[in-house]
Amino acid sequence: MSAKQVIFEITPTRLTLAVVRNSSIEPLESIALDSELAETDWQSCFDHIASQIGVWSDHHKLSGASAKVLFWRSQTRSKIISLPAGTSTRQAHSAMALSLIESENNTLDNLPHAIFTLPSSSKSSEKKKQTGKVHILGCVEDEQSMQLVANAIQNAGMTLSAILPACSVATVQTIQRTLELAHGHQPVLLLRTDDHESTLVGACNNQILFIRQIRTGMAQFISAWLRPISRKGPDESELRLTEQQASELFMTQGIPSPDLEIPQYQITGRDLLPSMQPIIQKLSVEIKQTARFGFETHQRDAVKLYLAGPGGNIPRMGEVLSAHLDIPCGQNDSQASNDSLLASALKVNAKPIDLSPQTVCSLRTLQGSQKALWIGVAAAFALIMADGLVARHNIQQSKDQLQQLDTSFKSTQVSQSQLDLCNILSTTLAMADQNLADAFKADAPWPFVLDFIAKTTPANIRLTNITLEQDKKLPIAKLHGMVLADKPEIGAQAIKAYLDQLNASPILNNGKLGTTQRLQYNGKEAQQFSLAFSVMPMSSIKLFANQQVAAVEDGK
Repeated sequence: MSAKQVIFEITPTRLTLAVVRNSSIEPLESIALDSELAETDWQSCFDHIASQIGVWSDHHKLSGASAKVLFWRSQTRSKIISLPAGTSTRQAHSAMALSLIESENNTLDNLPHAIFTLPSSSKSSEKKKQTGKVHILGCVEDEQSMQLVANAIQNAGMTLSAILPACSVATVQTIQRTLELAHGHQPVLLLRTDDHESTLVGACNNQILFIRQIRTGMAQFISAWLRPISRKGPDESELRLTEQQASELFMTQGIPSPDLEIPQYQITGRDLLPSMQPIIQKLSVEIKQTARFGFETHQRDAVKLYLAGPGGNIPRMGEVLSAHLDIPCGQNDSQASNDSLLASALKVNAKPIDLSPQTVCSLRTLQGSQKALWIGVAAAFALIMADGLVARHNIQQSKDQLQQLDTSFKSTQVSQSQLDLCNILSTTLAMADQNLADAFKADAPWPFVLDFIAKTTPANIRLTNITLEQDKKLPIAKLHGMVLADKPEIGAQAIKAYLDQLNASPILNNGKLGTTQRLQYNGKEAQQFSLAFSVMPMSSIKLFANQQVAAVEDGK
């Protein structure tokens, strides 16, 4: 089975592969990861991740597929700032950049980062522009971690289309769902809970009032039950759950009531609640404080709480939070609750939140420029050749008419009108000759140069740039490209052979090798190079051609 588009989800606890079919997500594979190792030794953890991605790529025949990566780890830094309405996009983004630089004590130019404006309302009236807010999301990662992700995808034979921070994807989706709910005067508070993080959005009158990212997710609830659980009652022995047991228990029982009995582990809700209570309390305080400062007084009295994301499916989550917050909980939206981050990653516009490393971004730019270059070269060559063909056709017509007149002149007496016609045709022939010379730029035979380079360049050579310019004495052709080679010496041999082959032509000579440099191209080793040649003028080419014709005629 092969797929054209796939999505990987990489977190400290799980690696998941999903394919995109008919605009929907179909999970294929998932394995658990050592979360402790991910926090203490990310390099070793990612070696295992990269190996598994390669295995899945071979098994499911994913080579050549376009891959998105949904990425989360505790070191991923994300911020949201809210600015007064009327703040320009440039000013808002500059403010976020300064905020990220201050927190990182670094320049953003050296780090994969994303800064973009979040949707703030479902209607764009002038009144809302004056009274609303501008919300900006910024996130930043380190180059080495993102390069590890890029290498894992490229080494598995796939093309990396984007690395998406999970926090950004969750925020965008939560805002969109909140705006769907906040269509009237009813204040809305939407909490989306994912594996490692929660997103809180408040809105009223079709306008986003505040956005908050909270570092509390389902993983924290599950981890609370990995510690020893003291049984109350006759059997006061401790219970230790595995991560899989704790996850299954949380997904099926959620936040248990005190009287809930769980026979398989011989425990009740009273045994489980003490370890979970601090997490519930922390989450409740975060929500309460945010709502207190985000809503106006009359809005706080009427606000309604909604749950979304995987956390919306947890039993009694809404009931317990509603009791702690003293806020009524609206009906659970099953569609929003089943909307996983993988499905969300498929829907969002990836370009504004992409954290791909600089090497990948540069390669994308290079490939785009290379494509545009060859399109331009092809168009220019076609135009020049078209002009040349028209000129040649005009010359041939003139020659044919002159030949007919010459034959007629020898056999009959030439009238004055025929002589006048000869003069006119001679002038036309001279003008056509000049047009042809102009079309081919007599001193610089660029069409022949481009045609020769295209036919001579071998398959293992990738040309990225061709510069054709007129020097004071001779036309100059400069080539920039790369050769695919595992070892430097192999690359050097291939470049030398290419240089010798071009130098052997009657059009290019005095070729010189410029700078060379090793680089990665689509996950393979390559050697970058530059070459410069003198181009034989058109007059020399004509002389060379005449000499060759004469030599052939002499040999007859």
